[in-house]
Amino acid sequence: MILTSLIGRESATAESRVLEVSLSPSDGSELFTFAHASLADVDAAVASARQGMEMPEWRDITPDHRGQLLWRVSTLIEEHADELALMDANDAGMPLAMSRGVNVPLAAQVFRYYAGFATKIEGRLSQVSIPNTMHYTTREPIGVCALITPWNVPLAIAAWKLAPALATGNTAILKPAEQAVWSTRRLVEICREAGIPGEVVQVLLGGPEIGQALVRHRGVDKVSFTGSTEVGCQIVADVAPTLKRVSLELGGKAPSIVTASADMDQAIMGNLRGALFNSGQACGAYTRTFVHRSRADEFAERIAEAAKQMRVGHAMNEDTELGPLITRGQVDRVLSYIEGAGPRVRISCTAVTSSPATDWNSATSLSPRFSRTSRTTCALLRRRSSGPSSRSCPSMTRTRRLLARTRVTTASPRLSGRRTSSSRTRWPNVFAQARCS
Repeated sequence: MILTSLIGRESATAESRVLEVSLSPSDGSELFTFAHASLADVDAAVASARQGMEMPEWRDITPDHRGQLLWRVSTLIEEHADELALMDANDAGMPLAMSRGVNVPLAAQVFRYYAGFATKIEGRLSQVSIPNTMHYTTREPIGVCALITPWNVPLAIAAWKLAPALATGNTAILKPAEQAVWSTRRLVEICREAGIPGEVVQVLLGGPEIGQALVRHRGVDKVSFTGSTEVGCQIVADVAPTLKRVSLELGGKAPSIVTASADMDQAIMGNLRGALFNSGQACGAYTRTFVHRSRADEFAERIAEAAKQMRVGHAMNEDTELGPLITRGQVDRVLSYIEGAGPRVRISCTAVTSSPATDWNSATSLSPRFSRTSRTTCALLRRRSSGPSSRSCPSMTRTRRLLARTRVTTASPRLSGRRTSSSRTRWPNVFAQARCS
């Protein structure tokens, strides 16, 4: 089976394309072959997307009609839930229980939510001090949106970007990470089955050069990217000459704070689940924990013991809690942070394996690592590792000062395993632009 990009209403040809075999992170088996898009394919996709913005069957439909199409997509996602769950479990190594219970339902919910939002996009009437003048603002589609997604939660993140872009009347070109393309390509097929024109939703398969070509393309009006801070900085530089609109969700080094008065049972449960969600391959993973010095020993010992009960194994096993990391390179990256952290006291946990050694790929699996340090400059406290590793730091320092000393951009702090309130981007506003008359 050779998967190709979906451009316009056709599948791109695999001829004269670079072919890549996608391997299961769990056992190294061959899943499928996909053809990398070319720079000519990028031009063709952008041209098709711009044509889609002018097509009466998309440009002139009512917001209610757009909402009905999105609702139909959500229904089809639910009808194909098992298929989609298996795709991300095989292709991305996401534990099957998480893929079925979180990833796929969330994708369907996002499309259903924005189906209702399509009719809620409103303008504003403003008072002006000019006689016989009415001033009003409406929101209109931005245009062609390049949506570049990561490999950790492929289907759900694609849905987060695609649904609001369509709800506001844009056209979209998805570019999934080359490590996990399967479910995103299937999502585009589902959109077409729901009745959305092929020019409106397209997908390009390929590596970083395809994403960069989309970012730099003058026919693209908006870029939405989720991934590393380093690539995000490069995107900002690349869009500067064309002044494209850009939304970035980058990195993530979420701190958790355990106070002297914390309920330790809840702190252990919250930090263990938060740190090892999707094997730690999540932007919101609790990768560093600041523990009051009086509770540091207790916390370190108990969370290490709790981690030993978690099962590492094949993503397709129902009882697997920690699946493989996406590639061997990702394992090496995580280990380099752990081993290069300098002097410290480390507590290393070996989890129980739920699969026979012949059934899973130990090269891409990593048991959870919890370690302690008093150094706020080590890599594990300052850089995202995207793996099942977390570091605790005993401290009596004031929280705000301690977080500042680590010199990272953080998500909202977690207190004793409970999440504090945080703000989220209102997606429809970043996919619509104001017009004044």
